[in-house]
Amino acid sequence: MDYDSLLEMVKARRSIRRFKPDPVPDEYVDKIIEVARWAPSGFNQQPWEFVVVKNKELRDSIAQLHTEWYRSRSLVMEPTREEWQGAYRPAPPVGEVPGDFSYAPVFIILFGDTRTNIGLPMIMRYDHQRGQSIFTSSLASAFLYMHLDDYLLFQNLCAILFFYI
Repeated sequence: MDYDSLLEMVKARRSIRRFKPDPVPDEYVDKIIEVARWAPSGFNQQPWEFVVVKNKELRDSIAQLHTEWYRSRSLVMEPTREEWQGAYRPAPPVGEVPGDFSYAPVFIILFGDTRTNIGLPMIMRYDHQRGQSIFTSSLASAFLYMHLDDYLLFQNLCAILFFYI
């Protein structure tokens, strides 16, 4: 890929907030995960695990957990909203807006496994801030690779979610 093609892809990629329920072939999911496996990671930790969720009931349960988590965090954070940000408008519950991420036919969940931190050099292991920075940036790289591949090859077919374990 040349520079102009890369730049065009980065400029054209968008965060998708409305999904179609159309089936996604397994080979598409495999390709997205394969690209993410090659993402750079600090000290080659590769602190990621991927979980593919196709089952509708399980996807609905995950969406419900997300809604509950988001609302609980909003209750804590929104009182600190600054005036310039305007009035708080709570997001509708997941599943109430047609096409939201709960409608995606596949969830690819990227989990971050903190147990990989044991492989860091001692100076990094015991400097929590540096170790956390390496861990987080490694996961961010995998997350970005997944999104770029999903866009480049498939025009954003999957909901790609991110969690720590």
